Amino acid sequence: MGSVFLVNEHVRARIKRIRLEKRLKLVDAASRSGLAVSSYGCMESGFYKINLDNLFRILGALDADISDVWPVETVVSEAESSPAQQLRAQAFRFNEVVSLSRAEGAALFRVRENRCNVLFQQTLDDVLVERLILQLEAGNRSVKGAWFQKQRLGSLFVLFLKVKQCPSYVGKLAEDYLTIWSQALQ
Repeated sequence: MGSVFLVNEHVRARIKRIRLEKRLKLVDAASRSGLAVSSYGCMESGFYKINLDNLFRILGALDADISDVWPVETVVSEAESSPAQQLRAQAFRFNEVVSLSRAEGAALFRVRENRCNVLFQQTLDDVLVERLILQLEAGNRSVKGAWFQKQRLGSLFVLFLKVKQCPSYVGKLAEDYLTIWSQALQ
């Protein structure tokens, strides 16, 4: 079973639970989200995958936040997954934060003993990445963008998003993922 499938299953189950907790009928939730009742029902029951556009429409209808439905715990247990699967899961999380933030680019770094390593990078030019590395090794953050960090066992994990403004729900998701990355990529 792929991690994308497991994420979708988790999200749809959480959406259904929130709808039921708020005592909303399926038809009311569909109407509020601007989706056909049949489409909404198929998404909630797992017949259709929920894309990001529909997810945010549904979250708005339920007056819920992305952090209420998005899995931050490891989707596949560590015992069941190989190192390659774990790396794919971490890359999926990284790409998800970049996509949700609508960043022009991003990078995840690990700084240990004033040495900086790039763990993941997306659409940042090499000159900017080198500049970010030099700044992190010097303890600076002068490049404009969204910065998130997590300290763990002598390492500092830093996520940089090249974005003017980062939505608060993406910031929360980034912080939660940094906790996971700091444990998985140590």
